[in-house]
Amino acid sequence: MKKDLFFVILGLVIIVFASCSNQSKNQPANTTESGEQVTNQTLVQDQPSSSVIHQTPPELPPPGNGGKSSKTAPQTTITQPVKNQDSNPNQTKSTEEIVVGNEVGNDLGDFANYDPDSALIKLSSLNGKMVMVMLWNSLCHHCMVDNEKHREIYNKYHDKNFIHGKGYDIYAIGLDKERETWIKALNEKKYPWKNNVYVIDSWKDRDVRFFGVKNLPGTFLIDRNGIVVNKLFTPAELDKILESYLLK
Repeated sequence: MKKDLFFVILGLVIIVFASCSNQSKNQPANTTESGEQVTNQTLVQDQPSSSVIHQTPPELPPPGNGGKSSKTAPQTTITQPVKNQDSNPNQTKSTEEIVVGNEVGNDLGDFANYDPDSALIKLSSLNGKMVMVMLWNSLCHHCMVDNEKHREIYNKYHDKNFIHGKGYDIYAIGLDKERETWIKALNEKKYPWKNNVYVIDSWKDRDVRFFGVKNLPGTFLIDRNGIVVNKLFTPAELDKILESYLLK
């Protein structure tokens, strides 16, 4: 009788234990109020979000001469009115996108550097004219030879009217290692153009790197609005280009 009672009690204990064990297996461990498992939530948090992977890089510091330059970074886009070819030429239609860059058809942008008298000269101060932006070095023999030819071209065209601007001018960017060397060359040569500026750190300067010039001299011809119409030409080629743009 006692043995039968013992086995009955033992059977009940086994049944109760098995029932508790099944309930434990079905119960989610470490759940949040929303019912999600904490383990899975942690894995999701450890994965980098797309906003971090594709984060926009910080803006570069202002270029040139300790922040004195105002060159827009390459491939920045701006808008300007364009003439409506289908109606009154004095009317404008919706703006078109212009890319700031150093290729023909790009807006060369605006920037400024100091002349020998420490006056800040902006490229935009020459708006309205056809302008050759020239990068040169007084120790570069080829530059000095070309400059004498540019003297003749400047004297020939500086007061002429073109289809792309009224008058012709030169914005010459000196890249000498020493500023004194650059000033000495200007004093000796007495070039007729007045917009001579100097870039500190020359090839390290963002303005210089913007042009993508590997050899000197580097030349870019822009119209009255700062749009590049030709680049990397010889003095003889420039003479023909300006001749073709003259108002007849």
